[in-house]
Amino acid sequence: MWLSGHAKEHRASHKDDIPPHRTAPTVNHDGTLLPIDLENDTYEFEGKSIPALNASASRDEQGRIHITLCNLDPNQKASVTCRIQGAEVSRVTGRVLTADRITAHNTFDRPDKVRPVPFDEAELGRGTLPITLPPRSVTAIELS
Repeated sequence: MWLSGHAKEHRASHKDDIPPHRTAPTVNHDGTLLPIDLENDTYEFEGKSIPALNASASRDEQGRIHITLCNLDPNQKASVTCRIQGAEVSRVTGRVLTADRITAHNTFDRPDKVRPVPFDEAELGRGTLPITLPPRSVTAIELS
């Protein structure tokens, strides 16, 4: 995956489309969209296939870079290496949303069955960020 710190002037903001009670902070919606070139395998099921990974990236007003990666394969981990260009970063933090089964869900009895937890499978190198994504996951990475 290639990520450029140079942004096109494209602001992604959807606050006007969201009811006031649902305007929790969102990293990619309020940031400047960053270009991504993502090469990945496909996930196949019952004769149909989709890209196994999906990604988006943005830079917020404080200059932090946010990368969101989705591993759509419910069975396999995915390894991704981000090449970071045009930005000086020295810190990486992250959170991941996943569960032991694709059908896992929250209930009134178990409201925290599926919840974001800290993610530490990303290690910042010299201009690269290798990441191992768990199966059936959404991972949010912040670079600063």
